Amino acid sequence: MAVSFVGNGAIARGTDNSVEVSSPAGSVGDLLIAFMFHDDWSDGAFSNSDGALTWTTIIAHDTATADDSRGYTAWAVEDQTGAREFTFGFTNVEGWVAMILRFSGQHGSVPIDVSESIIGSFTAVGEVVIPERGAMGIYAVMSDGTSQTYLDSLTPKGHTLIINDDGFYGTLALFRRAFGADDYPYPHKEHMSIEIGEFGNHNTTCTSFYCVIAPTISNATISGVTKDNDGSVLGSCETYLMKENAAGDEVMFVAKTTSHSGTGAYSFTVANDTDALFFVYSFKDGSPNVFDCTDHVLAPA
Repeated sequence: MAVSFVGNGAIARGTDNSVEVSSPAGSVGDLLIAFMFHDDWSDGAFSNSDGALTWTTIIAHDTATADDSRGYTAWAVEDQTGAREFTFGFTNVEGWVAMILRFSGQHGSVPIDVSESIIGSFTAVGEVVIPERGAMGIYAVMSDGTSQTYLDSLTPKGHTLIINDDGFYGTLALFRRAFGADDYPYPHKEHMSIEIGEFGNHNTTCTSFYCVIAPTISNATISGVTKDNDGSVLGSCETYLMKENAAGDEVMFVAKTTSHSGTGAYSFTVANDTDALFFVYSFKDGSPNVFDCTDHVLAPA
């Protein structure tokens, strides 16, 4: 199941040492991601929300650097359907801006690989790993200062702008990108950067970061029997599972096995990728006319 964007809560702003951020309504089991930025030259730590949900920190940009914009993001799995508020804390804060996004279809146990989430200076964040078809990337950028307008025409390649909020204590821009059949092979790395040179008028006081939401991965089986040219069962054949992407311009090796010595049966269990054409190629030394290159339809594992 591919990750889907459910919606976003209202943007929150203020100057206190805590912030109440609202989430949009959705379904039980949805993924919430909280994005927060604060503006202060001093080091300023963030604290997760107290309450019913367990929040896992993705990135915490607490330490002061050349800029005075600090970013933080965390995820939690929602156990309610309705919209509600969560309170997060800051230290040494001059002003802050925050928002919560909601998603469905994420991987149940590890929706976000924290080790692969990255933070960058200004508008460039570097390389991120896209694990599977159906994943969704989230790009967040905050610029210090007021009245900084983000240019929609400069949205990162393949991304959709979720919000561009220009207001008190900084401009917040959030983007999303669904990775699908045209983004093979998986996993692969992508370089993420907003090549605009200037974000509003404060390109030297930007904080940006990127995280990838992994999709729910369901399994499927591919099975068959290796036979000779006359249709008789022939066992102990080397059997390779291959797949072609939806565009039909790339074929990749997936797995290898040996068919049963007596029955010729073989079976593979793979991630259920309905946009790929799987096929099997089998052979046996001394039997050049023995093969199985049948196209297969995925069956639930």
